[in-house]
Amino acid sequence: MKSYIIKPKSVRRSEVFNINSYSIRDFLVIKNIDNPLVLKDLLEKSFINSNIDSKFYFENTNHYLLTNKSISSNSLLLDDKTLTGITPEGYKTKKACPVKVGDILVGNNGSLGDCLIIKEQKNIITNSNLTLLRFKQEVNPYYILGLLFTKWFKDCCRVISSKSGTQEFITRSALESVKIPFPTTANHSNPEKVETFISLVIQNIIDKEEQIKLKNKQINELIEKELRENQKAGSFSYSYPKISDLKEETRLDTGIYEREFKKMSKLIENYSNGNYFLNEKKISPGVTPKDYYFSDYKRNKNFHDWVTPKNINQRQLAFHTYIFTKTKSKVQDNSLILNGIRYVGNGIFVEKGYSVYTNQNTLIINQFEEKFKQLFLLCFLTSDLGKKMQMIRRNFGIVPILYTEHLCKIPIPNFSESKQQSIAKLYYNPLEKNKVLDLENYLEKEQIRNRQVGIFQLNMEIFDLREQLEDLVHKIVMEEKIEIS
Repeated sequence: MKSYIIKPKSVRRSEVFNINSYSIRDFLVIKNIDNPLVLKDLLEKSFINSNIDSKFYFENTNHYLLTNKSISSNSLLLDDKTLTGITPEGYKTKKACPVKVGDILVGNNGSLGDCLIIKEQKNIITNSNLTLLRFKQEVNPYYILGLLFTKWFKDCCRVISSKSGTQEFITRSALESVKIPFPTTANHSNPEKVETFISLVIQNIIDKEEQIKLKNKQINELIEKELRENQKAGSFSYSYPKISDLKEETRLDTGIYEREFKKMSKLIENYSNGNYFLNEKKISPGVTPKDYYFSDYKRNKNFHDWVTPKNINQRQLAFHTYIFTKTKSKVQDNSLILNGIRYVGNGIFVEKGYSVYTNQNTLIINQFEEKFKQLFLLCFLTSDLGKKMQMIRRNFGIVPILYTEHLCKIPIPNFSESKQQSIAKLYYNPLEKNKVLDLENYLEKEQIRNRQVGIFQLNMEIFDLREQLEDLVHKIVMEEKIEIS
């Protein structure tokens, strides 16, 4: 795996006395090109807001606090669900710098070196765990964001970070001192083309992420719309559970007997086209092979994708982890992998030809032979409705678990084949990749295609683009030739 950190082979005694440290981390150096520009030279403003008093937290507001919980190494976009509401009074009385569209936020504590870009105008302020970067008008922020979204910047953060107790953190002055590599003639006869290409690649990644968010929302809305508009005659009425209900369920926890759960179940049970239940024999938990070792990167063809609940976010594979093993996988072509512990209701589809292993904290589902039915089943189980029902069906303990027998008690709506296919197409719709591309038409053509392909394809293509981005930045730092084709 690429590393940009240079470790000295020896350290002079005078250097140790000069910085008053025996820690090796204080002598590390980051590999970079000889470039006088530092991040501070490119900024109109950088800012770290102070912590907001917790007494200002509340839900019904149009003013929000963004913390490092909203930022991750797997996405460049803000997840609105992670915002915390604050009162307008609390927002105004703090000496804070509000976030604007185009601002880039970098994690300086906890989510060290992770970043996101603000794409929508909201009343947002950040806390002290994030640094706000606002660039000068003449600077291309997407090029800088492309650099920040790579391992090169992660290594920079490791070198410039300080440690207090058990946590690493980056000061604003340390972040501003990072040297920013720009392409030179050593990379390309026209270095500006390389800078443009990187900014286009990162914008393509952002657009794919936006399309994933949009298509996820559309799937959820279409499922609920179909159910609500096609109900049999009769209205919902709630009654307290009977002894017979307790015996049938063999459970005393109250979630499955409450009004909310009964109302959700009734919405499916009363669907005009009927419903069905999963076959317990076609569901099995994953298993950790006895002969294995893990890797963060694919060392060779004998390494396979290793999927656990941590790797899955909504309907996406969030990041790759790899496993080496000679044991045969339980995962088949067209299998569904569903989270089985804690935050259940997240899942992915396994395309034909992919070699995937998964652990005992997941459920492998092979309900149908028809691909579109498997795809729709995934869309439903990962929908807002399906997820809520699974959350309530979990067994609560030290670690909440959704067992196969409990998943099989959730009714699945029997949508028409055409309706299933139209919903499944939002998740899985492979199209040929664009071929005739140049720097002028690249982004426009990619954005058109992004609106047509499914979530699965967008998800996989983001991984490809990130690899391309890593390779481009690596060549800039190492001053290697770059081909733009």
